[in-house]
Amino acid sequence: MHHHITRRGLLVGTAALGAGSLGLGVLPGFAQSGAASDRTNHALLVAVTAYPNLPPKASLVGPNNDAALVREFLLNNAPVRFEPENVSVLADGIDSNGAPTRGSIRSALDGLAGKVKAGDFVYLQFSGHGTQQPAIDPSIEPDGLDEVFLPSDTGMWQDRSKGIPNALVDKEIRDHLQAIRDNPRRMRALGFHVAAHRVAAYAISGVIAGLGGVLLV
Repeated sequence: MHHHITRRGLLVGTAALGAGSLGLGVLPGFAQSGAASDRTNHALLVAVTAYPNLPPKASLVGPNNDAALVREFLLNNAPVRFEPENVSVLADGIDSNGAPTRGSIRSALDGLAGKVKAGDFVYLQFSGHGTQQPAIDPSIEPDGLDEVFLPSDTGMWQDRSKGIPNALVDKEIRDHLQAIRDNPRRMRALGFHVAAHRVAAYAISGVIAGLGGVLLV
């Protein structure tokens, strides 16, 4: 089955995913918060314009311009302050922090997970091609499909059963966002010890599983 690649669809999907996981909101509304001055604001802008491993028609006009304009806005005109060192851009064709490859995107998200603290604000923007592919776990996808973002090192889709080479799957993005939320330093500031709570969760689940086994017998 052929799935049409769209740029707009991915932008909408990524924004919705970010809003659900990190509380991304309209910046003016955020600026009205009384705690805004105590927060560090972070931004990761990903823009893929060229796809060297795909046919020339896959190239786009606009994503790198999107990233440049948003960076300019965040640094100079946003209602809340973004320090230059906290605004990272992965894009081709403009001055940036690196190429928007799968590895670079995941490393940048890991970097956010390592430094975001309680109360910080994170803005994520992904511009580029997006599409769907057969789900890694069809049991949790009603339509049997995963949504994917295509980094610049995306390869040709040769084997439909294995997915698109180097595509970034929605569940991988979800896991990165969860890692940012579960940052031990951030959670300790909220009075939540990640390791201890995970041990407790595993212990409780073990007891429940044991009881289930006894009851089944």
